[in-house]
Amino acid sequence: MIKELSVKAKSANRKAHVISTACLIAAAVLFVTRLIVNRFVGIIDLGTIGCITASVFLYTKYISSNYYYETMITTDGEPLFLVRRLTGKRSTTLCRISFAEILSIKAESAEEFKKHKTPRGVVKYLYTPTLFPEKVYRINMRSAYERAEIVIECSDEFAALISAWAREARANREDDE
Repeated sequence: MIKELSVKAKSANRKAHVISTACLIAAAVLFVTRLIVNRFVGIIDLGTIGCITASVFLYTKYISSNYYYETMITTDGEPLFLVRRLTGKRSTTLCRISFAEILSIKAESAEEFKKHKTPRGVVKYLYTPTLFPEKVYRINMRSAYERAEIVIECSDEFAALISAWAREARANREDDE
């Protein structure tokens, strides 16, 4: 029986904090260097802007954002899987797919994740709260509009629940047709 559920994905490590802080420190060092050195100021300024940009990107994607994996049932009775990102007071729906469109969900280690090649014509979405996670789940889905791989970071129990609900939703869709 599919029911509504919301799970907050938590970051498994602090790598994003460390790298973001290192980028800010590097930007500060480059800025001070630019004030002292009279040569190569354009290159030093470019490096400063690059470090600040990297730090802001890491902060907004991994540090200040909270990811939620949710299930919801529409008024038509169709179960949906959603991924939401909450940054400050702004909530953004990043992913909204029917459970019947989920073909498989597979656990991957960090090594398997790095080695995986996404097939041509398949879109890849990465919704993990951790920079360089140790374990992820790859959801393969196919809808009338696209084929996609959705990478999330969740518990084994939640992944098993998604898989079971996807099988149930596909069976219900086949019964309706």
